[in-house]
Amino acid sequence: MIEAAKKLIEYAIFPPGSIIIAFLVISLFSTKKKFVFYLSLFCAVVLYLASISPVKNMLVSPLEQSYKIQKGSRAF
Repeated sequence: MIEAAKKLIEYAIFPPGSIIIAFLVISLFSTKKKFVFYLSLFCAVVLYLASISPVKNMLVSPLEQSYKIQKGSRAF
């Protein structure tokens, strides 16, 4: 139970969790301006989707496949 709470706090403090929480707070306090509400909510959702593994892999895999590894190349 304590480990789960620790993980939730860790994810909330470190990026992108803190940035997503900031966008959600902005969207909650901008009730009078609908544009700001929808824009901040959209940014939070896009940032969350870009940070999870399936979407990240889907975005990066075409870039990885387009470049071939040269023979004789060594890692640093």
